[in-house]
Amino acid sequence: MDLSQAGSITMKQLDQGATIGIVGGGQLARMLVVAAAQLGFRCHIFSQRCDDCALPLVQNATIASFDDERAFLLFAQQCDVITYETENVPPRLFDKIADANKVFPRPKVLSITQDRLAEKMFLRNAGIEIAPFLPLDSDADVSAVQAMRPFPVVLKTRRLGYDGKGQSIVHSPQDLTRARASLGDAP
Repeated sequence: MDLSQAGSITMKQLDQGATIGIVGGGQLARMLVVAAAQLGFRCHIFSQRCDDCALPLVQNATIASFDDERAFLLFAQQCDVITYETENVPPRLFDKIADANKVFPRPKVLSITQDRLAEKMFLRNAGIEIAPFLPLDSDADVSAVQAMRPFPVVLKTRRLGYDGKGQSIVHSPQDLTRARASLGDAP
């Protein structure tokens, strides 16, 4: 896949007072809300949690499950543009939005960044140098990883890892099976 397949990255011009929709209400959303306010924008947060740290800073918030299509569509109608503050948002959430061009980055980018292997393959195919890696999706792949040199290596889950979660440093080939088990044998 080349970069053009990830979707246009051109941001439309926003008028002051426009509403930026943010999916997720954590630390990144909190920083975005502060910066947006300084530039004259409002923010509306869509979050699954009523205790997210960005919520006290906004006047508008929708608290609903990412599976609640109706709530999400109502949220989207109230926003001029929409972004997300976490890669752990299901891309299908954006499928029903009438104006898909108001989502930045595009949902295709989200589907790439949610999977560490897909992300590495995308970057490598784009000609960007990255650290060596091997997929470890099954017991059959263990031998290939154990043959890697030099150790230590970092074992990372393909999905749902962030801020050091979903990672284990493996100091020797013999430690690989234990490290993989500690991550739930996830791909």
